[in-house]
Amino acid sequence: MGERPHVTHVPTMTGGFGRDQVRRFYETWFIGHWPEDTVVTPISRTVGEDRVVDEVMISFTHDCEMPALLPGVKPTGRKVTTPLVVVVGCNDGKIEFERIYWDQASMLVQPGLLA
Repeated sequence: MGERPHVTHVPTMTGGFGRDQVRRFYETWFIGHWPEDTVVTPISRTVGEDRVVDEVMISFTHDCEMPALLPGVKPTGRKVTTPLVVVVGCNDGKIEFERIYWDQASMLVQPGLLA
């Protein structure tokens, strides 16, 4: 990580600023909070001088709490499939930031939380 890294999951505004918050976010909210059947399918990758942009499709059965993607939502047992865009910025070979975008409305419709 760079000197002042940050991560932001834009639709939910979860993440952190600075090494301690980023590490805490990944340890507490992200790592270990994915259903076992999660599949990440790459669609495209664009590489520039100081950033990488990945477009992926994720699918999972919402059978565990996922505070980074669905904060405060109890498991519904329903299948969810949605595209994500991940933008990673680098400086001197170190990660400076990560921003992840997805359509939260369609994410909420699939487990039956939004009509």
